[in-house]
Amino acid sequence: MFLFSDYNSCVDALGQWLGDEFEDLEEELITLKVELPDHFPLEQEVEWEWISRNRIHAPCISFYKNEG
Repeated sequence: MFLFSDYNSCVDALGQWLGDEFEDLEEELITLKVELPDHFPLEQEVEWEWISRNRIHAPCISFYKNEG
């Protein structure tokens, strides 16, 4: 799961490197909204992307938009 700070950052990634990753995908791509508790441990290697090394539980995740 790729985490972005906002939807525009996600759209930018889909138009560039992330879109390249899913170029041959036959299924539809969806975006999910993730709402994490305060102080949830995240790492950030680049400005536009967040990394979680911990499990993100289902109640924190909801459907946002069908991109396909």
